[in-house]
Amino acid sequence: MGQPWTTPTPSATFGTEALIPGWDTAISINSTSFLNIMDGSVKIDRKTAPIFTAGTQGPQTVFAGPCSVTGSFTVVVEAADAFTIGSTAYGLYRGASNIPLSLTFTDPSDITSATNHSIKLQMSDVQFHNPKRSVGKDFVELTVDFDAQANTTDATNGGYAPIKATVKNAVASYVAS
Repeated sequence: MGQPWTTPTPSATFGTEALIPGWDTAISINSTSFLNIMDGSVKIDRKTAPIFTAGTQGPQTVFAGPCSVTGSFTVVVEAADAFTIGSTAYGLYRGASNIPLSLTFTDPSDITSATNHSIKLQMSDVQFHNPKRSVGKDFVELTVDFDAQANTTDATNGGYAPIKATVKNAVASYVAS
């Protein structure tokens, strides 16, 4: 749902990039690299609603509510002391403090070039919760959920935001307004 149809005038051009995020992924939790993460998800959600008023064919405005960011990770438990404070996602949960989380996905064909085509998702204030241990395989897995909290560090133009996305490619800088 949006405003009535118009013909947009493009102000930027885009190449034919083919990003394959799983090939070169860097995950940092509280400034420590995590190499034992098997699977994960990040959900960015924002509720919107058109507001219709008399005398217009389209909505007077489209209300955009606050942005929320949630997700989860499944990690391989590699050490016998993996359930102590700080050694795994379970330890992060037990620490009960909000910490930074950074996910960087780099185009594998571009790892050594200077353009560094990548997508970085930065969440400076994350709370981990609901750790679940699974022993159904030959190894132990641990799944933990997280919520990113809105903060001023991740906000680009003032205010508060729970996440900041930085996208790099070969196209010259372009800022959408």
